[in-house]
Amino acid sequence: RSGRTTLYAWEVARVLGCSTRHILNLCEEGKIAALNIASKDTRAAVRIPVESFRAYLAEAKYDPLAAPARPNQPELF
Repeated sequence: RSGRTTLYAWEVARVLGCSTRHILNLCEEGKIAALNIASKDTRAAVRIPVESFRAYLAEAKYDPLAAPARPNQPELF
């Protein structure tokens, strides 16, 4: 819908109702596929492909539309 192909870790965290640190840990563990777009190894440059996030939601059987609404939750896909 938005035409974006990647998401920031904080955006994914906001949808799931958890911390950005938790999302970055999931990425490091390989549970959510992610890209590091920095030339150095830094967590600040992690981007999560929308398709990777969708795959994670499907595998986790998590439906963000069925979750309780949170104020200012971004529309990501």
